Amino acid sequence: MRVAHFYKDAFPPVLGGIEQHVALLAAAQQAAGWEVEIIVAGARRTVREQRPDGVIIHRLGEVGRFASSPVTLAFLGAARRTHVDIAHFHHPNPVAEVAEPLVAHSSRRVMSYHADITRQRVLGTIYRPILRRIISRMDAVIVGSQAMLESSPMLANRREITHVIPYGVRPIAPATGVQREPRTFLFVGRLRSYKGLPVLLHALARTGDLCLRIVGSGPLAGELVRLRDSLGLGSRVSFLRDLPDAELDREYRSARALVLPSTDRSEAFGLVLAEALSRGTPCISTELGTATSWVNLHDHSGLVVRPGDPEALSRAMELMAGDDEAWRRLSAGATDRAQMFTEASMTNATLALYESLT
Repeated sequence: MRVAHFYKDAFPPVLGGIEQHVALLAAAQQAAGWEVEIIVAGARRTVREQRPDGVIIHRLGEVGRFASSPVTLAFLGAARRTHVDIAHFHHPNPVAEVAEPLVAHSSRRVMSYHADITRQRVLGTIYRPILRRIISRMDAVIVGSQAMLESSPMLANRREITHVIPYGVRPIAPATGVQREPRTFLFVGRLRSYKGLPVLLHALARTGDLCLRIVGSGPLAGELVRLRDSLGLGSRVSFLRDLPDAELDREYRSARALVLPSTDRSEAFGLVLAEALSRGTPCISTELGTATSWVNLHDHSGLVVRPGDPEALSRAMELMAGDDEAWRRLSAGATDRAQMFTEASMTNATLALYESLT
């Protein structure tokens, strides 16, 4: 059996949540005996690579980016050449999605609907009618949570083919020699506008001596460094850029809590929340009407606050840092909640869906 995944970029080098999800799912499917291809952009000219796990990556040539999407016609040719049992599209990715009709008619179509298009208002308005038509051609749609299924207007009329399969993270081996730092908090993710990092820096400035480590890279890096310095936080905020898995694991385990201060529905799930929970690390997240408040349950695995509110965020951080009894309870809740988000459950459910379609 063969499956091809279509998305904008691949992990590595891009470390975004969807990229990591596609990589994890592809590796697990290959290990289960499927032949797996990943078709993405991100190259000056089209190249074919084979990963050590056997997954084939086709990196298509692009001439640039517009609204975070690759500018290329190469997806049209790639779709025309795709003859697989399952063609799995990962939304949002308009350039690849419009090529869907060119995939062989014998291929069953699956879409993972990761997030609504919210930030590109003009593009969203133009693209929504096209997307509705593409969704209508799918044999199945996957969402990461019931919250996404119920809240997305694009899925309102397609619930009969939509399946809730929570995202999973890799099993984590027990760590030794890592000590919690009771006054240090962690952010992990792409440095983009919807992540709410200016709000987090303003919240940190309201606290006495809390520290923050920011793991990730992105277009706001320079702006955030300048904001840090203007707030007088130079000694309390460290920018670590992207880290290899072993070092990232240590950051998760040493932090008092992960903070994900996102400000709009572009944050549909928050895979880093699940990664933190798997290390017993409580989380502080925001109420967006998406899955983030389902992944991180308020007063069970962490705390949930209003988005865009530095005062509420600073109070949550001070509480997490200053109340050891509450922290231990939330850490135990994080470990418990993490059982919802395992690689095995995600992979098994996805493969079962594929097999029901073929």
